[in-house]
Amino acid sequence: MAAEFMREHQLIVDVISACTYDLSLEVEYKYLRPRIVDIFPRMTLSRDEGNGRASFDIMINICDSAKRLSKDDFIRFVDAISVDYPDKANDIRKKYREFSGGNELPAPMELQLPIQCHHDISRNSAPETQHVTQLPVLESGIPPTYDRPQVPQWMASNDEEVYCMDTQPRGMALIINNVHFKSFSVRNGSDADVSHLSKMFEKLKFSICCKGNLTAEQMKQECKKFAKDRNLQNVSALSVVILTHGSTNECYFGIDGFIGRDNIPVKNTYITKTELAQIFNSRNCPLMKEKPKLFIIQACRGGYKAYRDVTRGSPFIEDFTDLIMNKSSATDEFLHIVQKLQRAFSQKLLSNSKMTLPDFSTQLVKSWYIIPA
Repeated sequence: MAAEFMREHQLIVDVISACTYDLSLEVEYKYLRPRIVDIFPRMTLSRDEGNGRASFDIMINICDSAKRLSKDDFIRFVDAISVDYPDKANDIRKKYREFSGGNELPAPMELQLPIQCHHDISRNSAPETQHVTQLPVLESGIPPTYDRPQVPQWMASNDEEVYCMDTQPRGMALIINNVHFKSFSVRNGSDADVSHLSKMFEKLKFSICCKGNLTAEQMKQECKKFAKDRNLQNVSALSVVILTHGSTNECYFGIDGFIGRDNIPVKNTYITKTELAQIFNSRNCPLMKEKPKLFIIQACRGGYKAYRDVTRGSPFIEDFTDLIMNKSSATDEFLHIVQKLQRAFSQKLLSNSKMTLPDFSTQLVKSWYIIPA
């Protein structure tokens, strides 16, 4: 009995592990959550959700927690996914069949929700007469939710759900492009990235400021100057792009960047991701409080190299700008655009071992429709 239990547990672990990445890319957590609140303990959901995490990151954690579910709860979890994402649920079932040697994942137990009865007291009817409404029942027995918008959110006027993007210009962008370094190699192809990004920001109706070949201190000063620009009060969004050499611990070098003998970046020759976030937080950049900010960093991450073609620039920048300019519309929410980018990039990784999947994180609390109508 114990051996059978362990085999089933390991099967669930293997199936979830094989499907985690695709689930995290495809499944929007905000739509799945109402259907799994009675499957996972609330403490588990609160822990996995964290503070302002992106749907992708939350789903990674949810999938990890799903590895510890009982078989019955695992079946309910798959059923909950099937409501909005039937293809993903079918992928899980296929993996279960493959890993179990041909066994099918059992159907969920049928649960019956009670009929909801409402007395219509506005009419002079007999007391026993009732106005009866029966809620639809899903296979898993989880009641459906109706909080998904019935019209595209970009059309909504409720600013509690969607970031306002109605200013002219719509945003301001700062691009820092470091090409020639004192101690590092020339970043050939980076000018092509600037060209792609400039065209993209023009389409997005952002004003653009480009700076090149800055020391670490100059990078910090330009960012601080940009964060204090009075024109920010008249725009809806902000973007900062840094194209440079990088290293471990999210260090992004100025042209004076240097790595010591101990293979540790030398102090004051780089700016960190944390410093960048602090420069543009609500205290230091009050004009952008509660407005969306987009940070794009094209740089190596220590052991992870940022591939760059010497003529076309980086595939990441090329693909991202092409997706914004040619393959997306005003009805595409920004997070969905990023998911499409990651899916496309994951396919490229199969044929080019020099590339790594772009790292993405978000603290957006509303839907953001970055492309103008």
